[in-house]
Amino acid sequence: MEHTAIPAGDIHAPYQWVVDDESARLAIVPESVADLHKLCLQLDTGESWRLAAITPPAWAGTQPATGGARTDFMADAALGGHRAVIRTSTGVDCADAGIAAHCGRVIGLTTGACVAGEQANVQMAGDIEEPSWNWTPELPVFVGADGLLTQEVPAAPGAVFSQVIGVAITPIKLFVQLRDPIALI
Repeated sequence: MEHTAIPAGDIHAPYQWVVDDESARLAIVPESVADLHKLCLQLDTGESWRLAAITPPAWAGTQPATGGARTDFMADAALGGHRAVIRTSTGVDCADAGIAAHCGRVIGLTTGACVAGEQANVQMAGDIEEPSWNWTPELPVFVGADGLLTQEVPAAPGAVFSQVIGVAITPIKLFVQLRDPIALI
């Protein structure tokens, strides 16, 4: 199936299950071995859980929904805040879905702006909030041009690859969960 033919709400949903509390999570009965390692969001605590075993069902905590994996890198150029970045030999630089050499090199997004030569804080997983965002919840967010994020599915000829960087949880909150890029023909 063509990636563009998949309804936007069905593309790369981060959670197989969303439950109110622990008792609802523990009551989940996996349908098949295909459910192994899928994620569950527990709303009362904001925790993400991974299905670690099918029979009996066993859950492994992943990370709280607030915050996430962040690392500092040297900025190769001035970087805007909340921009997708690629890893370079000397640090990080803006990712661009229109540059073939960036396909497979996106590592996360900046948590704030910085100038060349400064440390750039890069969010690689987990939740991040930005009050100026206006995402449609539960839809994927893609790497766009010049590091910008978008909910428009990238398409040729402007883009040479499509990559989900995460999924909108609320209009101002993104769950960063990088997916494999898809080369566009």
